[in-house]
Amino acid sequence: MISRRWILVLCFVAVACVRSYTPRSNTRADLQRYVERAAAVVREKGAASCETFSQQAWMGGDYYIFVNELDTNLMVCHAMRPELIGQSQANLQDANGKFIARDMQTAVSAPSGSGWVEYVWPRPGQTNAIAKSSYVMSVTGPDGKRYIVGSGGYEMPR
Repeated sequence: MISRRWILVLCFVAVACVRSYTPRSNTRADLQRYVERAAAVVREKGAASCETFSQQAWMGGDYYIFVNELDTNLMVCHAMRPELIGQSQANLQDANGKFIARDMQTAVSAPSGSGWVEYVWPRPGQTNAIAKSSYVMSVTGPDGKRYIVGSGGYEMPR
């Protein structure tokens, strides 16, 4: 018979083994790695990657993945706000009037296919806009469509 202590140990080990893809710290390097991992999923699954990014391993605290079609700026995936899926983000503005999705398109048009976009945005569940830095990458999915894959961090040090 297994003792209670061993059951607790096994539960602890099982929880510790659950993999999280979210950044471990609010740094540009960690956020960039997070987006690069997500880009690999989009390269493999295209628009179907949204199911993956809504899993707990891909979301945590302020971090979540978003995916837009590059050419149309249609939201393909937004783990925190699924009601945005299918809507154009072309005219999305921050509190200062900055066109965020357009700046993301410009960033991924660089030779590297990636870049940083700075804007102000409220944290999930809040209303006051604060500094947010998003890292975005251009990715071609298995369907041949080009996507912008990204995520952001709030009040991120440079």
